[in-house]
This record gives sequence, structure tokens and C-alpha cells, in this order.
Amino acid sequence: VITVKTNFLISVAAAAAAAEDMSVMSAPLSCISISDKCNAMPELRQVHAHLIKSNLISSFSAPVCGILLAFDEGLQIHGQILKGCLQDDPFVANSLLRMYLDWGQLELAGQVLDKMPNRDVISWSSMISGCVKVGDINLARKLFDEMPDKDVVACNSMIDGLMKCGMCKDAEDLFECMNVRDVISWTAMISGYVHNGCPNAAMELFRRMFNSGLHPDVVALVNVLSAIAELGFSDEGRWIHAYIHRSNIKLSSGNIGPALIDMYFKCGLVSDACNAF
Repeated sequence: VITVKTNFLISVAAAAAAAEDMSVMSAPLSCISISDKCNAMPELRQVHAHLIKSNLISSFSAPVCGILLAFDEGLQIHGQILKGCLQDDPFVANSLLRMYLDWGQLELAGQVLDKMPNRDVISWSSMISGCVKVGDINLARKLFDEMPDKDVVACNSMIDGLMKCGMCKDAEDLFECMNVRDVISWTAMISGYVHNGCPNAAMELFRRMFNSGLHPDVVALVNVLSAIAELGFSDEGRWIHAYIHRSNIKLSSGNIGPALIDMYFKCGLVSDACNAF
């Protein structure tokens, strides 16, 4: 028999006790932090049973069920939510949406979205990201077009999906129309160009990103090193290496180390590659 750690049970007991001092609608919010401590199915099942016995609607467990792929437990939680008439609460509905998307169940997630009386940016962005994740770019575009207020998260998801489908021009048009771009926006474009065999476009956009004042993340650096390797731009490769050193970025971060070595070898700089190694 697998038991949950004592301090974990104390947290659950505290959450259940808190339910006595609040409405059923607000009770789940006191338990959100517990979901992060559920690392295995036995823990989730024990917590789920404990909360049901305490009359605590366990909508907070929905995302955890999705992560652990606990399909049966997730359906039971959905039933508990419907029984408690909590499905119209935005937090609860978004939790269910995330659970079904973690399973790749677009149809079930779509049913949750369709029944939501008040969809927020989290609802739309989650659904669009879920569609992109399973490769349904057509449904993602349809939802994106219907989204009333397109935030940067939804735009980034669409750019990522379009690039993965080889639709570079559509991704470019969306990127250029964005009023607000973050590091992820630029990185998605740069990575997409490299993925689609457009190293020159990746380099040009990287220069634009740097000139805009944004600092590239590890993913962007790895991809631009790949573009440099394809183009043989050894001077820019050495500049990137110096930037990584100045920025105190460890070569063990992501795949920066291997990307640097590969770049130097492809540029014919064997000694630099050995030094990077």
C-alpha cells in the first residue's frame, strides 16, 4: 500500500478544513497549491477521495489528471463539477479545458469551450495551443479568427503551428501584424525559418530582434547557431559565442554546447570546436 507523505496529508486536511469556512464555489481555490504536489497516481487518488468525502469539489485536480493522463479520474471530476453546478465558473471550466487538451482530446475540450458562457483569453489561448500541439492547424486558425481579443500567447501559438506546417508566409504576416511581440514571438519565427530551411531569413530576423533591444533566449541562440552553420558565417558564429560568454550562459544550457561545436566544425574551425568542447 502506497501512502502519501505526512506533510502532504496535512496540506490536504487544511484545505478540507478551509472548506467549512467558505462557500463551495470558492473552496477549490484554496486547494490549487496541492495540485502541484501530486506527482503520482496514488497521491492523486487519495487526495481526490479525501476531498470528495469532505464535500470539497475537486475541480483543482482537473489539470493534474491531464498531466498524469488519469482519464477515469478526470471524467469523475468532470461529473463532480457538473453535479455541483460549477461548470460556468471560468476557473473550473479552464481547468477542465486544460485537462482534456493534455490528453489530446480536442473534441471533448471543444465541447467544454462551446458550453462556456464567458470565455477569456486563457480559454481561447489554451484551445488554440492544444490544436497546434496535435497538428490541427485548420481548427487552430478557425478558433484564432473567432478570438475577439488576440493576445501574444495565442499569436505565438499560431506562429509556431504555421511554421511547423511550412506556412512561412502566413506566419510572417501574423508576426508583422502583432502590436506586441515578446522573446517567444521572435524565437518561434527564427526556429520556424531554420526548420523550413531558410537560414538567411533566420539570421536577418535575429539581427532585427537584437537591434530591437530584446535578448535572445537559449532556444533562439541554438537555432541561430544552426543557421550560421548552414551559411558558414564563422565571424557571426564567433560573435554569438562571445555573446554567450558575456551573458554568463552556460554551454550546458539546452543544446548550446553541441550547437557551438557543430557550427565551428561546419565552418571549418576545428580548433575553435575543440576549445568549445
